[in-house]
Amino acid sequence: MHVSKTYLGQNTADNAVSTSAVTANADGSVLERLEYVQTVLGGGAASMLTVFSDSETVEENAVQFFNIGIFDRDAGAIASASIDITGISAVMEKSTGGGAFSSVGITQPTFAKTNGSVYCAYQFLASEWQTGDMYKLVVSGITATIHSTTSYVPTGVWSNVVVETEDIKNDVQYLYAVADGGTTYPTKVIDNSILSLIMTKQSGGDTSDFDNSTDSLEAIADAVALIPVSTGAGTLQIKATTVDLQQAAGSYTLFTGTTQPVMVEKLTLALPNVNVSDDATITYITVQTDHATPQVIFNSTTGAKANLTAEQQLSWNGPPIYLPVGKVIQLTIAGGAADASTVCNVAAEYRAVAAGGTLS
Repeated sequence: MHVSKTYLGQNTADNAVSTSAVTANADGSVLERLEYVQTVLGGGAASMLTVFSDSETVEENAVQFFNIGIFDRDAGAIASASIDITGISAVMEKSTGGGAFSSVGITQPTFAKTNGSVYCAYQFLASEWQTGDMYKLVVSGITATIHSTTSYVPTGVWSNVVVETEDIKNDVQYLYAVADGGTTYPTKVIDNSILSLIMTKQSGGDTSDFDNSTDSLEAIADAVALIPVSTGAGTLQIKATTVDLQQAAGSYTLFTGTTQPVMVEKLTLALPNVNVSDDATITYITVQTDHATPQVIFNSTTGAKANLTAEQQLSWNGPPIYLPVGKVIQLTIAGGAADASTVCNVAAEYRAVAAGGTLS
């Protein structure tokens, strides 16, 4: 048998003859057909990957970016030199009112290339496009050389609707942008809009009497800040003061019942970052009222010098004390003054028995 008839079956290292010169041919010999199958399955076309940008709505007069990503599955982005756009066809067409697409009167896009990409930045000119138009962009004729094989990029088609930026303004004009006609600021809130109904209690949302110097959120916040703390009966109130323990032995007024009686519910005395527990002359402090029978808040045990350490807090939580008008809560220093300035913060929580009662 002639050796040429054993290329496919002779089990030798080189099959007795080199077949490297066999070319791909879909209609040729068995070897040529196998070469063709190998080229199709493992050649450039099979290695090419393309990714197209999304078809998005576009705004009138805006610039939209269209992109075709071209990649080699094995090597990544295909070099620009291996991408051929000399035969590219890029046609932009418009459909108005559901009519047929046409490129008449439409500026056509110009595509460029870079590594791994064929792209175009296209402006939808307001003179050519109007709200509701449909655009359709068809791009074809791009090739890329991969593994010495010419591969054809699939045709790209983008299509969507054109919207107008002004439409957004029209949609939100009920928040702003249409003059109300009033003489006060602002003059650009339409009557019966959401914003106007927030701004005014007038029927139909008429904001012509809106005055930002008194009606704005800032003005309202400023006014609220000036409202005095409620002194209604039963309303929780807080009063704060300070007292220095570096004073001679004696009693010092902390709070005085004013206008109406109050019920004192809690009191806290917070020492500063000063240690009094090792001072020379002070022996203790107490806090009590000046009733004929004093109502004791802190006795000499609670206020003993040993307890007066740096940043210590003495707290009392009742039972509540009835403090008539003119009666006081006082702090008593026993023994003598603290060695150094010891300014304590004192806060009392209380409620008025009758409207207007406070601590001063």
